[in-house]
Amino acid sequence: MRFKPDAYSIEQALDNGDIHFDYQPIVNFADYKLQGYEALVRWEGLTTMQVVDAIESNGLVAVWLKAQVKEITQALKQLPDDLFIAFNLGQDALIEPVLIHELETFPYPERLHLEILETVSLNLGTAEVLDHINAKITIKADDIGIEFPWLDRLVGVYAKHFDGLKLCESLTRHLLTESDCRTATKHIIAMARDKGLSTTAEWVHDPDQAQMLKAFGCESGQGELFGLGGPLST
Repeated sequence: MRFKPDAYSIEQALDNGDIHFDYQPIVNFADYKLQGYEALVRWEGLTTMQVVDAIESNGLVAVWLKAQVKEITQALKQLPDDLFIAFNLGQDALIEPVLIHELETFPYPERLHLEILETVSLNLGTAEVLDHINAKITIKADDIGIEFPWLDRLVGVYAKHFDGLKLCESLTRHLLTESDCRTATKHIIAMARDKGLSTTAEWVHDPDQAQMLKAFGCESGQGELFGLGGPLST
C-alpha cells in the first residue's frame, strides 16, 4: 500500500475487514500456560503506528474504537472464560467520549485489559477517564522502558489508576547482553511488585530470556518464543 489513507479508504477498510487484529499470545511464566492475547492492529502495507496515525489524523477515532470493541467482543465469545484480550489506547482514544459508553456496555469487562500507551499524558482529564473505567477493567501501563518517562505510572497521584505494567522491547531484547538493561529491568519489576502491580514483558524471543525474567519476578511474557500473533485460534 503506497497511498496515504484518507477517511473514505479507512472506513472502507474497516467495513471490509482489511483493518483488523492479529492476536499475540501472552503466557504465564509460572507454568507457561496461555493467559490471554494482545490485539495488534494490522493493515497490509502499513505499520501499526501508520494505521493509528491515519485513523487519528482523519478524525475516525470513535469509529475505530467501536470497531475494536465489536471485534474483541466476538473474539472473547470464542475463547475460554479464563482468557483475556488486551488492546492499546492512545491519547486521542482515551479522551474520546464514545470510549466510556463502549466500555460501560462491554459484556466481558473482567476479561478486558487496556494498555495505556507510553505517549499518553497523564493529567486530571485522563485520570478521570481511567478512574471511571477501572472498576472492573484491568488497566496497564504500556511500554515501560527507556524512551519515555514512566515513573508517574508507578509513583504519584496517577499511579493508583494502574493494575499492571508492560516492559518494552528497549529493555527486554538486551537482557542477555547488557548489564544495564538487566539492572533496570530487575528494579522496575521490584518496584511494580512493591506496588502490587502485575508485570508482562514484550519481545521474549529466547528461553534464557524468559528464565531470567521469571527469576526477576516478572509474571508473564509475549514474543517470538510464544508466537508472534495471527488470526485467533480457538
